Amino acid sequence: MNEKLKVYLFLILSIIWVLILLTTWFLTNSREWILNFYTYEVITFIITLFIIWIGYLIKWKFDYLKIWNLNAIATSNKLLWINKTEKWLKIWITFSIIITVITAYFIITSYNKTTVFVVSDILLAFLISIPLAIINSFNEEIITRWTIIEWFSSIKNKNFAPIVSAIVFGIPHYFWVPWWILWAIMAWFLWYFLAISIQDTKGIWWAFIIHLLQDLVIITVLVFNILNK
Repeated sequence: MNEKLKVYLFLILSIIWVLILLTTWFLTNSREWILNFYTYEVITFIITLFIIWIGYLIKWKFDYLKIWNLNAIATSNKLLWINKTEKWLKIWITFSIIITVITAYFIITSYNKTTVFVVSDILLAFLISIPLAIINSFNEEIITRWTIIEWFSSIKNKNFAPIVSAIVFGIPHYFWVPWWILWAIMAWFLWYFLAISIQDTKGIWWAFIIHLLQDLVIITVLVFNILNK
């Protein structure tokens, strides 16, 4: 990894943690919720750093942590309805809109429809969700996608690593009430798609941004629900 990129990454992550502290601690009284969320994020962040460190020790090439290739041509994939001649920029825009709208629909309708949506509470919830969504998306992309793709990069069947990644992340989403199997299938499809994008573009950043959009929606709704309890 480029030395400048490592410095920038460290600075960005440091700023994110400061934003988390400021926005969540001073803008909400839900101290127990903050502690629980911090605990989860701290643990996963430590695991993320440990995994990257292990990658250095075993001399991974870190090919898939590079900045994305905007002009990358997609590999033909019938499951994703992707043609071989399509560029990932077009695919990313299309899927980002579709997937985010579907996520928003399911997560919003899963909560009490009698809730009164106050604009100020929504904005506050969104502000709180930004740093949490960024760090959560980064952690999960490294742990459940990048490591698997790097580890199985020598396997000729390019569908193998994406399928493993999808299963690893899809199973826990089965327990995401109230949709269970439907939510697990959605998660499987999304994580398979994101893993394919990493392989084709040689970088996690397309996947990270799409993941971030979903987390922004989900965490905003979760925080809003907590603020209105």
